[in-house]
Amino acid sequence: MPAPKQPCDHQKQGDMILGVWVCGHCWAKVGERPRRYVMVPCHEAGEGRSGYRQELVWTAAAAKDGDLRMNRFVRRMADRYIARCRDLTLHDAHDCALDYLRSLQLPFGHEDLSDPEELADEDMEYWDADEAASN
Repeated sequence: MPAPKQPCDHQKQGDMILGVWVCGHCWAKVGERPRRYVMVPCHEAGEGRSGYRQELVWTAAAAKDGDLRMNRFVRRMADRYIARCRDLTLHDAHDCALDYLRSLQLPFGHEDLSDPEELADEDMEYWDADEAASN
């Protein structure tokens, strides 16, 4: 089942996370990586023919903060969720990470998003409080 697309007008940078392009600004799942096609002249070797061919141009760059790509940042958060909550699947853990990052309303690379494991722990503190309140 394809991931639901969420509206996003930023799409300047992001990354593929479990097969879905995620905006690096608002953390929305936008489906496929933004791209366009352009026609470029080509010359067929040896036959002297010329023409045009389509060439793919990515319109959004893979987001990086130093050496850390955005997809690796989210994966580190997901791994932390899985380590603390063994019944989470990889997809559920990634969704938890993206939901929390979306709630913070900070773009990837922001100084407050420096430690993915710490962010996951911070989020899970609220889970513990909610669980204690419901008992």
